[in-house]
Amino acid sequence: MALRQDTVVRTALRLLEEVGLDGLSLRRLAKVLGVQPAALYWHIKDKQELLDLMAEEMLAGEFAALRPPAPDEPWQDWLRDLAWRLRRSLRTHRDGARIFAGARPVRGTLQVLDQLAAVLLRAGFSPQDALRNGGVVVGYTLGFVLDEQAALALAAEGTTPEGVGSALASGEYPVLSEVLASVGRPSPDADFRHGTELMVAGMSALSAAAAGR
Repeated sequence: MALRQDTVVRTALRLLEEVGLDGLSLRRLAKVLGVQPAALYWHIKDKQELLDLMAEEMLAGEFAALRPPAPDEPWQDWLRDLAWRLRRSLRTHRDGARIFAGARPVRGTLQVLDQLAAVLLRAGFSPQDALRNGGVVVGYTLGFVLDEQAALALAAEGTTPEGVGSALASGEYPVLSEVLASVGRPSPDADFRHGTELMVAGMSALSAAAAGR
């Protein structure tokens, strides 16, 4: 069976689960596909294009059904939905956030960003603020998942960030230690929801202030 670009990309995503981004190479991918490395260049230009297409594939599932807000749907609800969709997309694969962070926007990603800009413009933001606010949503979500996946990688290795536990046990940071002890087990979903609500509340306040001028 002839090799296809979508086969290369999906195989790369499966290999990513096994070896992580640091272990992903075109040579290793070619071996899994049972071809010579040179055969891959009929379908992708280089590793950067492979990462671009992998990011695109990660977004495809969640964003294929993304539509502009209904006439009676608040733009804030649409924005929340977009942030959660992006987080789920990045979490579908090991090192997904790192893949997305290093990828260049291509067709599918640009379509999502185009819808985001359109929604924020209709909400009354200036072009500059629409661009900035869209960047805040994407940047916050990306950073959150980068931290999530880094923590998962450390947990899988049975390690914690060097020095943190001993530093807290030293008694030098009593307030931080007390706060962490009172919070208990972290809840990533609750933490993400909290951050998303802060973003939406801030943007709503800016929108209301601009409308009142």
